[in-house]
Amino acid sequence: MSASLSTALLDHLWESSLFALAACLLIIAFRKGSTWSRHFIAWAAYAKFLLPLALLSFSFPKSFVEDNAGQALLLKEAPPLQALSASLDLEYWLAKMTAPAEAAKDASIEFPWVLSVFVLWASIAVTLFARRWIQYLRCKRNIVKLSLPADEIWVELARKIAGKRTLPKLVIGQGNHLNAGVFGLWSCTVVIPNKLDTVFDADDREVFLRHELQHAFKRDNLWLFIQKCIRDFFWFHPMVYWLDRQISWEREMMRDEDVLKETQNNTTYLNCLMKASKVELPRSCATSLALNGSPFARRIKAIAYYKPNALARIASAFASVITIALLLAVFVVSENTVQAQDNAPTRKSTVAEINEKLEQSILNAKEKLEEDEKTKTEPKLSESEQAFVKEFTALAKENKEAAEKKLFAELNEDSPAAYYFIAGSLLGEKNETKEALDMFHVAVEKFPNFLRAARNAGILEVQLGNFDEGKKMLLRAYSLMEKPDNTTCGLIGLCYVILEEYATAEYYYRQATELNPDVRDWKLGLAKALLNQSKYEEAISIMESAKIANIEENQDPS
Repeated sequence: MSASLSTALLDHLWESSLFALAACLLIIAFRKGSTWSRHFIAWAAYAKFLLPLALLSFSFPKSFVEDNAGQALLLKEAPPLQALSASLDLEYWLAKMTAPAEAAKDASIEFPWVLSVFVLWASIAVTLFARRWIQYLRCKRNIVKLSLPADEIWVELARKIAGKRTLPKLVIGQGNHLNAGVFGLWSCTVVIPNKLDTVFDADDREVFLRHELQHAFKRDNLWLFIQKCIRDFFWFHPMVYWLDRQISWEREMMRDEDVLKETQNNTTYLNCLMKASKVELPRSCATSLALNGSPFARRIKAIAYYKPNALARIASAFASVITIALLLAVFVVSENTVQAQDNAPTRKSTVAEINEKLEQSILNAKEKLEEDEKTKTEPKLSESEQAFVKEFTALAKENKEAAEKKLFAELNEDSPAAYYFIAGSLLGEKNETKEALDMFHVAVEKFPNFLRAARNAGILEVQLGNFDEGKKMLLRAYSLMEKPDNTTCGLIGLCYVILEEYATAEYYYRQATELNPDVRDWKLGLAKALLNQSKYEEAISIMESAKIANIEENQDPS
């Protein structure tokens, strides 16, 4: 391999790594945006590993970055572009790192490093490709040998869901080698393990099939195959693995959203997933349900609080496409300016003005985002309302009764949510539970993202025995929390136990015990949820640990 080719490959990997890092930051920035936006950004960064900037540079107008003498125009008065251009010039960094070694190198004993690296890369890549193909053939053979055609109930249900679209083949997996999912790149087969066939009811079957048929109709297996081939090709790059997981996660969430748009039934879909998660299933090459670990918890939470919003989804998608296009354009401009960097003349003053305005706009946007982050779970008060709260706080330190009268006199239909929250807190201190609950509910109605009001309302509903309403308010608070607390999780678990939804209760009780293993009530609640699911051994173990902890707590120190 020639030195020029190896340098070009290193340049490509370097610029692709920087682009992928920028895309990762964009994915984090779009965490509240649409799933499609994050999926698109991840794919854009993934595809960039196959697309060198040099291919785009030929089609870019050079007059934008060079004058008639071929000298750079953008660098001296555009510090951000100057820094990015320098970072893209890998030869600059390599010269700094290898200068001492180059000076002392003896050409007569030079080792063929480039060829050795290429042979290592090629051998591992070929091995990974071969392994993936063998895995594909093994899964195909297992489907033929270890499956039976699905019964008429499954087929009729699939025909109803598919409508006029071509229906893929449905089979029931009989062995322990086939997971639930879709297999095949062109002619797809939906695999239904017999373990799931026995635990699903009619509603579960429908949402399960809707999810898997979405994979089949949208050729997700073909995209998955391309995705894994790219990962195997760039097996040495850690960013590729992160993007691979992100793409798979967002694709699964997109299919969940497709099902929820069609059914408008979050509860049935959650019940289906919870049932499937309790069944021990093998792994296979087919796209399958994500039913393990932290991604499953994130998936459950996303489904539970999914609400369709077409306008926000379109705006987020449009913003992500524009952002990637602008990012790619900036990289291309920076790449083109590298060649003319040494003799860059002074740019016209208009460039400095535009750059200054751009930096100011970015600073203003950052300040606004920081402000929105602070106020997203707390209502924002006007200056006059802030002044009233300060006056109330000062008066409460001197005369609490007078401050309370002043606050209640101020309450009306136009009063902000914060006033009602303060009133609810005062009534709660006086054990006027029902009146306090009414105040918290008004606060949540006025500001639906009011975390503290929703949490307090949920706790009071549970105290009054209104477990269904308490569950709704506590789940609202749970969805607004950056990091849930053990009390909120434990009370949600209690509500689900009272409502006899034991699988969901187990999920929240486990979170509560992980957050605070010393709370005996959460352990007993978890044990009750397990007992009602016939998980006797684990339930008994948890009850014994709770009993031992109680004995140690009440033991006489003497």
